Amino acid sequence: MATFYANPNDENEPWIERAAISGYDFRIWHYIFFCFSAFTVLVVLICCCIKIRIPRTKQEIEADYMRKKLAEKFRQRLKLVQNQEMDDLDLQKRYLTD
Repeated sequence: MATFYANPNDENEPWIERAAISGYDFRIWHYIFFCFSAFTVLVVLICCCIKIRIPRTKQEIEADYMRKKLAEKFRQRLKLVQNQEMDDLDLQKRYLTD
């Protein structure tokens, strides 16, 4: 039967099952698990909190710029639409071009 306490018969016990610090009932594998868990949590927190910039291509940058310009034009045109016209609005291309 497995117990949490270290085996008093230390000479036949594997090294990972030995008590790590006398006076405490934690075995070596407990400390290894705690350290690995803490390291994993630390890596996850760092990866979630720090935004890493991914380099983009010139085409992606230009496409984002065009989308931004198009959205800005759309917002300007949408401000011109009256409340009564909102029900009949079909967002055809004629609303987006100059």
